[in-house]
Amino acid sequence: MVRSINISGNFATAHFSNNNERGFMRYFLLLFLFFQQPIYSLELKVNSSKTKTYQNFDYQVELLKLVLTKAGEKNISIENVLINDQKQIQKALSKNQIDIGFLPLQMREKSSPIKYVPYPIRMGLLGYRVLLVNDSFQTSHKSQLEFMEYIKSLKGGFLDKWEDLKVLRNNGLKIRTFKDFESLMKALKSNKIQYISRSILEINSEFLNFKNKNTNLRIEEHFLIHYPFGEFFYVNSKNNELFEKLERGFDLATKDGSWKKFLLKAHKKEIKALKLSKRETLEFENQSLKRSFTENLSYWLKPEELK
Repeated sequence: MVRSINISGNFATAHFSNNNERGFMRYFLLLFLFFQQPIYSLELKVNSSKTKTYQNFDYQVELLKLVLTKAGEKNISIENVLINDQKQIQKALSKNQIDIGFLPLQMREKSSPIKYVPYPIRMGLLGYRVLLVNDSFQTSHKSQLEFMEYIKSLKGGFLDKWEDLKVLRNNGLKIRTFKDFESLMKALKSNKIQYISRSILEINSEFLNFKNKNTNLRIEEHFLIHYPFGEFFYVNSKNNELFEKLERGFDLATKDGSWKKFLLKAHKKEIKALKLSKRETLEFENQSLKRSFTENLSYWLKPEELK
């Protein structure tokens, strides 16, 4: 309550009752203390890559935010650390130079300095493959058996560092390896190889990028190859708190369907362009992922869910 106001020259003075003075002081003290409180933020460093194929990095980071939000985190700050090589990502994780790495599943000893969160980042979409072929590739093989025997008679191409190379070879395909993608595409153009197996998330952008350099390049239209394959979030083995948050977030996002919804929305364009409903599916085995795949079926998209 204002008791009186004295005005003298350029100054005005207000006199307050003792009770109101104490009330105002308490209010301003609480306001001051509120703004002094630190706002908690979960700060993470993750590996990023120069290659931005199939919305690579953006999808991973946005999924990470979704999962951590489900786990109860409200303020999440993510710093991108440029690392392309898988071995360097593992090294950075083991030395706590980054908090989370994006890597294909690798069989690791229990004493390994890093561990994976057992939820495939793209629900196995990387294991759905379509062939990028040249003009020598014949498309008249209608049955699955005939098609399988035909591609076994040809030479395929793959990079020697790609994790699923052994999957193709273990399923009977003859694969020639290359050090870089440019060499791989040149070999396809010159018919040193007749096809390249690419994921449904990669093949459209790669076709568009190279079709002007290679006019006999095309996408095979009749078959979809599938094997369990995926990449995962990796953390330092000692970072149990972050590991448990990611597990909890993935579990909740699986149960409420938000993870699957986010995934299909993010990759709708790539999936639709390949007309998967018109393709027959060839199933390949991936021995290194067999146990993880069969134990966690709810985390992996089935072929019929894409068609």
